[in-house]
Amino acid sequence: MLNSKKITSALKKIPLVLFLFILSFSCATASQDQKITVAGDRNFPPYEFVDSSGNFQGFNIDIMSTISIYTGLEVEYIPMEWADALKALEEGKVDALLGMSKSEERDKKYDFSRPILVSSRVILVRRDDNEISSLKDLKGRKVAIQEGDIAEEIVRNMEGIDILRGSSQEEALFFLIDGQADAFIGNKYTARYFLKKYNLEDQVKIVGDPISETLYCIAVKEGNTELLNIFNYGINQMVEDGIYDKIIKKWFGEEPYDVKAAIRKHFYTMAVISVFLLSIIFLLIYLNKRLKDIIDKRTSEIRKANEELSAAYEEIYAQNEELTASFEELRTTGQRIKELQERLMLALEASETCVWEYDIESRRFYITENAAKLIKGCEVVCGYRTVLRSLEKKDRRMLLDAIRKAYSGKTKNIEVKVRARDLEGERKYLLIQGKYVDEKFTGVISDITELENYRRMLEFELERYKALFRNSRDGIVFYDSNRVFREVNPAFERIFGYSREEIIGKSIFDETVIKRFMFDINRAQKILKGEEYFLSYEGVRYKKDGTPVIAKMKDIVVSDKNGEVLGAFSFYEDITEEKRYLEQLRALFNHSPDAIVLLDKDHRIVDVNPAFEKLFEYGKEECLGRDVDELINKKEELENAKKLTQMVFDDEKLSVEGIRYTKSGKPIYVNIRGILIKVNEEIIGIYGIYTDITEIHEYRTKLEYMSLHDNLTGLYNRAFFEEELLRYTGSREYPISIIMMDLNGLKLINDSLGHDKGDKLLIKFSEVLLRSIRSSDILARIGGDEFALLLPRTSNSDAGKIVSRIKDNIEKFNEREAQEGLYLSLSIGYATAENEGENLKDVLKRADELMYRDKLLNSNSIRKQTLNVLMSILAEKDYINEGHAQRVKDLSLIIGKNLGLSPKELSDLALLAEVHDIGKVAISDSILNKKGPLTEEEWEILKQHSQKGYRIALSSPDLAGIAEFILKHHERWDGRGYPLGLKGKEIPLLCRILSVAEAFDAMTSRRPYSEQKSAKEALLEIKRNAGTQFDPEIVEIFLSLFDEELDKESSRR
Repeated sequence: MLNSKKITSALKKIPLVLFLFILSFSCATASQDQKITVAGDRNFPPYEFVDSSGNFQGFNIDIMSTISIYTGLEVEYIPMEWADALKALEEGKVDALLGMSKSEERDKKYDFSRPILVSSRVILVRRDDNEISSLKDLKGRKVAIQEGDIAEEIVRNMEGIDILRGSSQEEALFFLIDGQADAFIGNKYTARYFLKKYNLEDQVKIVGDPISETLYCIAVKEGNTELLNIFNYGINQMVEDGIYDKIIKKWFGEEPYDVKAAIRKHFYTMAVISVFLLSIIFLLIYLNKRLKDIIDKRTSEIRKANEELSAAYEEIYAQNEELTASFEELRTTGQRIKELQERLMLALEASETCVWEYDIESRRFYITENAAKLIKGCEVVCGYRTVLRSLEKKDRRMLLDAIRKAYSGKTKNIEVKVRARDLEGERKYLLIQGKYVDEKFTGVISDITELENYRRMLEFELERYKALFRNSRDGIVFYDSNRVFREVNPAFERIFGYSREEIIGKSIFDETVIKRFMFDINRAQKILKGEEYFLSYEGVRYKKDGTPVIAKMKDIVVSDKNGEVLGAFSFYEDITEEKRYLEQLRALFNHSPDAIVLLDKDHRIVDVNPAFEKLFEYGKEECLGRDVDELINKKEELENAKKLTQMVFDDEKLSVEGIRYTKSGKPIYVNIRGILIKVNEEIIGIYGIYTDITEIHEYRTKLEYMSLHDNLTGLYNRAFFEEELLRYTGSREYPISIIMMDLNGLKLINDSLGHDKGDKLLIKFSEVLLRSIRSSDILARIGGDEFALLLPRTSNSDAGKIVSRIKDNIEKFNEREAQEGLYLSLSIGYATAENEGENLKDVLKRADELMYRDKLLNSNSIRKQTLNVLMSILAEKDYINEGHAQRVKDLSLIIGKNLGLSPKELSDLALLAEVHDIGKVAISDSILNKKGPLTEEEWEILKQHSQKGYRIALSSPDLAGIAEFILKHHERWDGRGYPLGLKGKEIPLLCRILSVAEAFDAMTSRRPYSEQKSAKEALLEIKRNAGTQFDPEIVEIFLSLFDEELDKESSRR
């Protein structure tokens, strides 16, 4: 029974045990190399801030770094704006904040460590402000605070305050200094830091006492108590070791008063808790004393009863004396038995065997003392527990099952082999044997570990050799000293096509198999006679189906420890594919289109292929033994070529392009590759491969030229021009002028005369420009009709002279080429960078703006000139039916006047009659002047002239008003016209008038594709097509002009 002293002692140890448990838990947690992410304010000195070198430092950083040393935490610091840091903690993106003032509101969202400081919030005002001395004086004032700071909670519910929020304490403080705010509420030490840093202490003052003093702690997300315990452990340790005081003095000069207060408060709390625990302990001591009194009373009662039993004991003692004599006799017998047991134990110890016995009636298990030698920690009486616990679970069930079977009579003996581990973890194999006799199990436990390990080793070796035999890639057969095949492996079956059954048991002299296989009997005889112990050779063997196999063979003798030959292994490595591969490599070497040379490690040529001979014009005999670099390189390039060859021997990858020379001295562009040749990790030579890329090089050079030049004109392109702009920027070539030019009317020429004509115009324009500039000038086509000219070392006045020269050459060209339909019209602008301070891209932009201004000022004149050229071309194309346009115009106006058209409509009608076929300038003369009917393809091309005319008209202000009529002048009344398929009055009136007038003139004029009709025939044709091709009303008016002629024709009919 426990006494009161033991209980009291145990109770006294409870607080210590609790403390040690908490401390061990914290240390265990930290020892797991946990990595955490901690955020802090990037601008909150001296607590935490990023210095001018980009280092994140401060009081809080030193505190956290010290915690990491004590606890083993790996800490990653992330500086950020304070508001962002709060958000990151709330969203779980960081594990903790380095420091935060604790408040009731924040305590609902976060958990806090024990305090590391007391944070004071003070009011700062400008030095000359004597009206603000406390919070109540801030009403109606502008107050600056840091966003997310504890000051938010102070001013949030104050009425009449205009709050200005800064992203940091520094920004908010400068709201006060710059006059944007009347007061600043913030951290006292941070404010002092910034005032001292910027030498502003004489401009700002602190008024009144601190308005708020809060505990400053490390903050974690609510519920993260595990991390909080680690932090508190680290803080406690640094305070205890004095490290905390050193960090305080480093950043604040001396430990702030309020920090000490917070720590005292913390220890006061701990003291209260300790007193509470001591009270509980004293209560338990008191209860223990009461329990002792009760126990003492009960003990007295038991003592009285014990005295009553003593008398009965005296009677029993007398009887015991009588038994003593009998016991002496038994003792002598027992002594002899003990001697026999000792001798038995000596024998058991020598044999590493112990005896066990299990009494069914008493359920007692006995085991001899030497059991501890077998299983360390085994007890003699209760050793069965140690034995059972040491057995592996599966073996334990097997042993118990064997005992149950013996007990039930299903088996006579117990013999079970088990695996065991003793208390020290040592693994052993035990053989447990026993027998059930007279309600007892008796047997022995033998240590068979050494025997079992040896057996397992033999099994492992046997299995290993079997696995090697089965999985070998080489075919293997074993024949014994009687010349009989005893084993073959799967690889042999696979290589030669014989099954295992067809080989095993056959003599090496058996002709049914061996003769076909061509087994080398002579070599086998030498092996078996002991004349040879190892043979290696190559030869041809044959598969079951007669297919030859090239094999590398080895015969190895097998003998016993006395040297007597037991048999031999024959190994067959199928090298058929290897040989075939070598032949293929040789064929590839000889027939490769690339020139290949084989060099030894002295760079001397060992072999060359025919392609090498052909490419470099050397015969093989001329090459062998020579240095390849000296053979195909010029002397001045020899050193660099030898370095490349050495690179391959140094096991570096080589793939370069260069020039090599033939025997006749002809240069060849080649791609050079090197392949290192190793045999058993020893370098024996290299392959050099030369691919003729002369054509590719020339094509690449051409592509490079095309990438920098305009394909049509041969001038530089935009990409090259922009590179030159960058190259000349900041150079010594100033002043630099840039001329921007735009070829006017190109789109109109493309639309009307076709892109061939437009391309020709661009080429002619490029030629004119090239004749007008200097060789040092850089001319580029940078767009479809835009050209740019870069003029190094050219002043603005000199650039103006070049512009004048360009314009003069264009005028000369126009005088010479305009009658061919090629008319150059140019918009031009230029600007100059006088020194390297001016950006050339800005100069280019100014020149471009001036060019477009020139284009706007002359746009009408340009379009008229182009249109005049087109009209003159159209007049030339009308030479077959000269006067067609004028006749159509006259007829159309007569009809229009009879229809009562307005002067404006008559004017548009007259213009339409003149230019309705302007789109034909883009139609080939071969189609327009073709005699006989047009093909379907030619007809489709001809029909496009109305659309081409429409686009030409839209580009000219003079014709834009009738562009729609030009487009629709071939529509029919019945809707079968082109290009839109309009019908009836969907067709404009002017188009319907023109359709009748043009048809009449076409039929009465000479055309290459139709016979000329008389006026009467034409009128009758028009009358027949009224309501299908022509508007019936217009036909009626038109025919009324010729009524007399028609009446005469009708009377004759």
